[in-house]
Amino acid sequence: SSDYSEAEVLPESFPSAPAEPLPEFQLEPEDAFIVKNRPVQMRCRAAPATQIYFKCNGEWVNQNDHVTRESLDQTTGLVVREVDISVSRTQVEELFGLEDYWCQCVAWSSAGTTKSRPCHVRIAYLRKNFEQEPLGREVRLDQETVPVFVVLSMPVSGGWSSWTEWSECNAQCGRGWQRRTRSCTNPAPLNGGAFCEGPPFQRVTCTTLCPVDGGWTEWAKWSACGTECTHWRSRECQAPPPRNGGKHCSGSMMESQNCTEGLCTR
Repeated sequence: SSDYSEAEVLPESFPSAPAEPLPEFQLEPEDAFIVKNRPVQMRCRAAPATQIYFKCNGEWVNQNDHVTRESLDQTTGLVVREVDISVSRTQVEELFGLEDYWCQCVAWSSAGTTKSRPCHVRIAYLRKNFEQEPLGREVRLDQETVPVFVVLSMPVSGGWSSWTEWSECNAQCGRGWQRRTRSCTNPAPLNGGAFCEGPPFQRVTCTTLCPVDGGWTEWAKWSACGTECTHWRSRECQAPPPRNGGKHCSGSMMESQNCTEGLCTR
């Protein structure tokens, strides 16, 4: 007979811990407008999340540009992660193409990944309505002269200023871009007039020649032993030669030494 009772017999299997679910977003990034030069803050929060990062225009945002906070949900015991990034006016203006600047969050857990809805960042162009100064004239009523003011408020559509000069190529080496801008101030829209149509900036690609530092060739053969008991050899800064502002070779282009193993000195 067994020394163990039926109640003490171990089960064939133990219940496993419940699998971690896919991340669920508690806060998703929202569409935003950049006013003047003030950057906008994008934020998202998900749980459970071992990692959470932003992706903008199909490219991952640098990890150092994220501000991440981690907490524990007291009810579920799941790890909650929240992350912020900042998007500047320059970043939005530098986007090349017809598509608006967009970002979305991607969160990871052991079960897989979840993406937030995409949000768009646009530049806000402020319009101000102005009224013309009142035009005054005097009208006689009976024996009294009464000033009458008439306010004219005609809509004036905006017009573009001239383009600025192209900026310098932003790449110090290789392919980059140049930009130029214009403003809707010639004239500015008045009294509900239409804003200028078209983009306030243009961008074109450019190429800057990369600097190439010079390199030494192999040493030439030693010269014949001279009357001063020495011989010489030379090399040239041609492998490659310095180009486009690259550095010249450091060191000497000539080298000499005693060619008699010290038997002859002068």
